[in-house]
Amino acid sequence: MKRHSRADGAAPPRAIAGYCQFGRAELAGETREEPAETILATLLFADVEGFSRLSEAEVPRFVEQFLGRVAELARPYDEAILVRETWGDGLFFALNSVQAAGNMALALSELFPIFAAEPRQFSRPLPLRIALHVGPVHLGINPITGLASCSGTHVSGASRLEPKTPAGQVYASAAFATFASLEQAQGFTCEFVKQISWAKRLGKFPTYVVRRDPECSQPRRPVEGAVHEYRGASLEG
Repeated sequence: MKRHSRADGAAPPRAIAGYCQFGRAELAGETREEPAETILATLLFADVEGFSRLSEAEVPRFVEQFLGRVAELARPYDEAILVRETWGDGLFFALNSVQAAGNMALALSELFPIFAAEPRQFSRPLPLRIALHVGPVHLGINPITGLASCSGTHVSGASRLEPKTPAGQVYASAAFATFASLEQAQGFTCEFVKQISWAKRLGKFPTYVVRRDPECSQPRRPVEGAVHEYRGASLEG
């Protein structure tokens, strides 16, 4: 992959490779030829706590109302979204913008109080657990669905953070927090929580909580020119 540079010409520090990489061979300095479709993307995983306890009658309502609201919320970020998938209550998005992903994740997390304030739509609360990560993925077309999809160790690795995220909050990897800082992403802050053991014994990693920037009174939407292309980016510093 080609080297990714910041606007000021300085490349991201080599330390980002350690934050991003779940595999160990690349960290040991091994170099390998990357396929042309490999890009650096921002990954968003979300899951609804309590979905499995909804009644059979509530499931169609969940699809129509809750997922319908998610679709509306995602529409302003269409320019940044590369891949979107859903299975049951699980949501997955791959985006080419750290800023768009951070603000979209916070907007998703704010769906719960909206539904809680409305007349009883469901028999139980529906808070979201949301996780963010930045890493290299293989972008292509799913031969079964014919839709855009991405795969790789970072996709499966990033999914291990979401189960460890408290309901109603947005957690992020150090890779996401690092790129958000390097690119001066606006609309949110990343605050260190602690080293957390991610699910399925993936390992213990520094983890951050993403919150609205108190100096930003309104959620930011993508604006023309704000979406940053990661295609051909590099983790090497």
